[in-house]
Amino acid sequence: MSKLIKSELSKIFHKKIIYLAALIFLILNSINIYNAFQVYDYDLYTIPEEIQKPISQKIYDNNVKYIESGYNYSQLEDQEKQIINTNTAITMAKGNQDIYTEHIKQLEELETLKNTNKSSFDYRNTKLQHTLFGKLPKPYIFNENGYTEIIYYINQYGFVYICILILLGISTMITSEYSTNMDSIIKSSKKGKKQFITSKIIASTIFTFIITLVFNLFNSIPYFLALDSYGWSIPIQNIGNFLMSPYLLTIGSYVLVQFLTHLLGAIIFSLIVLLISSLCRSILASISISSAILALPLVIEQYTYIDGKTPEIINFSLTNILKAEPLFRNYKTYNILGHPILYPYLVIGIYILLIPIIIYLIFYFFRNKQVY
Repeated sequence: MSKLIKSELSKIFHKKIIYLAALIFLILNSINIYNAFQVYDYDLYTIPEEIQKPISQKIYDNNVKYIESGYNYSQLEDQEKQIINTNTAITMAKGNQDIYTEHIKQLEELETLKNTNKSSFDYRNTKLQHTLFGKLPKPYIFNENGYTEIIYYINQYGFVYICILILLGISTMITSEYSTNMDSIIKSSKKGKKQFITSKIIASTIFTFIITLVFNLFNSIPYFLALDSYGWSIPIQNIGNFLMSPYLLTIGSYVLVQFLTHLLGAIIFSLIVLLISSLCRSILASISISSAILALPLVIEQYTYIDGKTPEIINFSLTNILKAEPLFRNYKTYNILGHPILYPYLVIGIYILLIPIIIYLIFYFFRNKQVY
């Protein structure tokens, strides 16, 4: 089996187009990283140690200094820039604290109104939301620059890079065997069918893990080296897009959760691509159908998001797992037998349950040669 896996990995990594695409993507990523370091001097965004803590009225009153309007930031001395950046961080933390206080107050009033029927979904949902937000600490004094470049990378374009590489590397794995009539020889052997498909599944998973890890490390390492350790231990709610996230995660732990969620989505996508490959005799058809599965939810969301008419089914698309961020940005639940189930738990659980089904179908269609 190990020889078969090595052989399948060799077939994938011998495709020159993968290296060309990877090189282009890494160059584009390098340009983004370079531009970020040109715009931001991350040392100037470091929060002084004495106020590396949650916001308080005392800190706000004692530290915020009003600077004359009309200044040109680029012409200021570094010390002045750091003062402005610190004041901005304190002001943002104070504003976020006011938002949280008002939100908790609204939830308390809502829970009181709905407690006449404690077995209802509305009451359970409100109580869960109140409990989750009630456990969150106060906003910290924090500058998000640098940390956002790591966190937003996957959601903005990192997942696209990975999916394109998966399409280039995996979409022809079984289709190419049909086009060369090797499938007939494989099926005639005693253990050919099982070992053949198993090796391709394992090889595609290894390939997906490698490219996902490499691209995420390539983007993250420059920022890890430039940023101080303070930011990694504070709650994810201190990042702008996650202000109303109910999950008690630090920025450091979220980066890990995000990577694992993204990796899970990438592996599932690679299995779906392999399934499509087992169904198609045409290489072009295999690539086209696999691409459509990825692109269709993105197109629908793009054209319906502004009007707020995005179909609910889009929330369950694989792209949201690949992007990871949409799962954790806000409080969202679904009514399952009268109980609120948190959105990320439900979606991730559904796709994990789909993995053995997809694998079974890959074996089934290849064994029965259901190709079109």
